[in-house]
Amino acid sequence: MTRSVALLGLSIGGLRAGVTPRWHAALGLVSATLLFGSATAAPLVVAGAGPLGLLGLVGWLLWVGWVAGYGIVLVRRVSARVSANEGLS
Repeated sequence: MTRSVALLGLSIGGLRAGVTPRWHAALGLVSATLLFGSATAAPLVVAGAGPLGLLGLVGWLLWVGWVAGYGIVLVRRVSARVSANEGLS
């Protein structure tokens, strides 16, 4: 459950700060919703097999994509800043 709260905060914070694009924040919000739903439905999933178990899997896969996307955005941002500073010298 803490992963979904952190994901929610980082997605909204990145969007408001202008660090991440809208699609990336939307991916984070969908992933956070699925992870929270999975954590909430855990007692039902443990009681028996069903489609609710896939919520966690899909949420986790979206989270992995979100983390990779955030890393790419941050690396590109730092690279652009370094390039701009080298042009000033």
